Amino acid sequence: MNPNYRDEHELFMNHHTGSSPEKVLVVSLIMPLAAFALKLVSPWLWTYDASFWVKVITEIVLLVFPLVLCLTIWNSHIILFISSLSAVCLSLILLNHSIKCLLGSRKKTYESNSSFTQSKYVLIPISFSSFINAKCEELTDKPQFITNMRAHVLLVTAISILAVDFPVFPREFAKTEEFGWSLMDVGVGCYVFMNGLVAPEARGKINQNRWTSVFKTFLSSCPLFVLGFGRLVAIKATNYHEHVTEYGVHWNFFLTLALTKVICTISLNALPVYVHVVVPVLYQYLLSHYKMTEYLLSDERKGFLHANKEGLWSLFGYTAIYLFAVQVGKLLFKPRDTLKEWLIFLGYLLLAGGMFWIFMHFSVENIEPCSRRTANLSYVLWMVAFNLIILAVQLAEIILTSLLRTQKLMLGPRTILISKDKEKEQYRIIVVEAISQNALLFFLVANVATGAVNICVQTLYTSSLIAVIILVCYSSFFMFRSKCFIQVFSAI
Repeated sequence: MNPNYRDEHELFMNHHTGSSPEKVLVVSLIMPLAAFALKLVSPWLWTYDASFWVKVITEIVLLVFPLVLCLTIWNSHIILFISSLSAVCLSLILLNHSIKCLLGSRKKTYESNSSFTQSKYVLIPISFSSFINAKCEELTDKPQFITNMRAHVLLVTAISILAVDFPVFPREFAKTEEFGWSLMDVGVGCYVFMNGLVAPEARGKINQNRWTSVFKTFLSSCPLFVLGFGRLVAIKATNYHEHVTEYGVHWNFFLTLALTKVICTISLNALPVYVHVVVPVLYQYLLSHYKMTEYLLSDERKGFLHANKEGLWSLFGYTAIYLFAVQVGKLLFKPRDTLKEWLIFLGYLLLAGGMFWIFMHFSVENIEPCSRRTANLSYVLWMVAFNLIILAVQLAEIILTSLLRTQKLMLGPRTILISKDKEKEQYRIIVVEAISQNALLFFLVANVATGAVNICVQTLYTSSLIAVIILVCYSSFFMFRSKCFIQVFSAI
């Protein structure tokens, strides 16, 4: 890469102050709302036995394209987009209600045909009391809302890591330099939280031998170590631009995630359960009373430890986020037999998310502003609150979808007489499942594609229209070409 352009690009990526935590939260609602809209629209577009590629292309158009536009040329109209999409969803529900009423008026006609019985086909709704006391297939065994959340986080992150290199990407969404909130600041925090949420300790899969558990975690983290060192070598070999103040001179996201998993496994097996509360408090004490914040935000880079001070010291904050997530996971994976119990859990999530949101603002105003670079107490509280709220939104989307299905308000001209055993297949989102099941591979493909685009294109001089076209092609490329889609295709 041309040294002059490299320096110009690094300058372009510095000194961002972000926006507000509320705006970041609103932007993060786009994906779950778009997924809900897709489930409402899909019965009008295809049946469960439609072509695999027809489904995937439609999902990309309805999920990926709107996200790309909202992160670029529509960024100042996000509230309008969310409001419009909500209005479309409400209109479809009302339309489906009209169809259900029409079917109810013709009930006798259907009952006269022996091939369409109530026990096999979904024509007659059930009562609400029966609904809340029934089980939901999407919430048994492996809850679907966790899969959805992981996929949505990865998708937003994958698009953002390339979009940020174009001027069309709002600078308020780019990673903050010292203090502040931004969309890209939540990426690593959400990924760490999601890993802790489904950790073996959270799911109750604990080995009697503590060191066996630690050894297994280390082995599972080896691919992350390899990717971390591989990324370091690739960046230095190609003279690729890098944001040094993000993690340090040699550090990166993969090394942070790998060490966080190992450290947390050791902590959970050797330290008391309340360690997740003690770690961020003690770390913040060091930051505030020993001028650690000033040191971490300084330009001192002599020696390996000083060169990678952000990556090394921020491990305390990410460890706290991971440990918090493990405790949430223990509550999440408790057996629940009915939707009523999940509704109660949803209330707890919203209450806890609101409380941590208040704690975060209190910490910002009275202790220290939020900083992803140092992963301080304010950042830890923000990430816990943010993830709890998004988790609650994802759970609410699953419950609402289940309610609409049981009340026959997700019908369509192509799926009016769909049988119950095919109903689940109808609302399956292939893109989400593929990304979630192959998260590391997906993120790797996205990073490689981002590097390839930056080497081939001088993104700083690209017009808004060309940038959006590149982002759309880029998103479609790693969707279609990654092995995650091939695996899903071969399994169908």
